[in-house]
Amino acid sequence: MFYEKVAKAFDAEASIYDKLILRNPSMKYAYLIAQEYLLKSFSKGDKVLDIGCGTGLQAIPLALQGCEVVAIDVSTEMLNILQKKIKKLLLTNIKIYNLPASKLEKLLDIYGKDYFDGAYSFFGPLNAEPFIISFKEGLLKLLKKNGLFISLIMNKINIYNIRSKKPIRKYKGFIYRKYDYKEFLNIFKELKLEEIFSVNIFLPPSNFKISKNEFIVKGLYFIEKKFYNIKPFSLLGFHIGFKMRKI
Repeated sequence: MFYEKVAKAFDAEASIYDKLILRNPSMKYAYLIAQEYLLKSFSKGDKVLDIGCGTGLQAIPLALQGCEVVAIDVSTEMLNILQKKIKKLLLTNIKIYNLPASKLEKLLDIYGKDYFDGAYSFFGPLNAEPFIISFKEGLLKLLKKNGLFISLIMNKINIYNIRSKKPIRKYKGFIYRKYDYKEFLNIFKELKLEEIFSVNIFLPPSNFKISKNEFIVKGLYFIEKKFYNIKPFSLLGFHIGFKMRKI
């Protein structure tokens, strides 16, 4: 029932999702920073798992770089949009599955253990995952030794909200939870932390009026690129990221 609510919410936005992101200067530049980080972290030929892929805003650039991408999402309409992009670009190195993060172990029947060089989940899918331990267990089985896991989640403590008074919130009928960095790292304590970074440190969240001012936001983007992985700024983004490795 929970995943049906999530799917319904994002099915409704699928046809306009890219426009919502790319027409908002703050979100556009936040996605650009995230994309640049991913492209630096993975190389041509890497087998990479995208958890909560949406319309493929991260998966497509990785595939164009030459990575073998397996992308999952609960929204069939989001996946339909991604499939159209794959067809238009004649890509053969993206495979998609209608699957929630907690059901990752189903991929073991297709790919087996220790298959992926890396995995990532950006901009909130894990905040909306109620069975995050099940997700972690599946991830650990699918990742190779030394495989990377890069996550970008909504942060409980950030410059714009200081500290969220309601870490557990409701969005379009389903519950999501914000984490601080200690909580999240404790969940994934089996992985070795390599780096903490943040997005939307200075770039405002998309619901702030200033987020629509291209001139101001572009200036903040260049500032953010200088500080996104430097403490204490790396702990204070609206979205906080973790680069971890299976050991």
